[in-house]
Order: sequence, then structure tokens, then C-alpha cells
Amino acid sequence: MIFNLLVYIIDKITEFNFIGFIPEDIVSALNLKAIGLGSLFAVLFIIFESLSILKNMYRCGLPIPAKFRNFLEKLLTEFTNETEKKEGE
Repeated sequence: MIFNLLVYIIDKITEFNFIGFIPEDIVSALNLKAIGLGSLFAVLFIIFESLSILKNMYRCGLPIPAKFRNFLEKLLTEFTNETEKKEGE
């Protein structure tokens, strides 16, 4: 809660536009005009948590369709080092 308030205050004071960090095709597809600090942190948080959920689905061995399992395996291998099972698992 305090972090959200702090980011909001910084966002209002600086009014920095982070749109330059987003690929142009995504900006045009979503018709974005500006991305503030709060929005950037919210999107990064959603991406981080989604990746964590997908990683846990993969590591738990849930029944996942083969195409989706291959996609998850590639994604997790590229962005994390946690796809390998640890000793004793």
C-alpha cells in the first residue's frame, strides 16, 4: 500500500512518460498515449506473477496440453533458471 502511494506521488511529481520503453507495434495496437511510473510497475508486477504461476504449473506436473507445455518450457528456460528439478524432487 505504501509503495503504491509512493509510486503514485512520484508519478504525479515527475510526469515522466515511459512509452518509449514499449515496442511501437504494441503502442499502436493498444492505442496508448502515455505510460506513467505506476502503470509501468503494475504491468511488470502482473508479468512477474503470471510467469510465477506458469512456472509452478509446469513444475507441479499439472496435465497441460503438449503445445502449451512446450511453450511454457521454452518461456521458462529463456526467462528463468528454475525449470530444472532440484535433487530430491
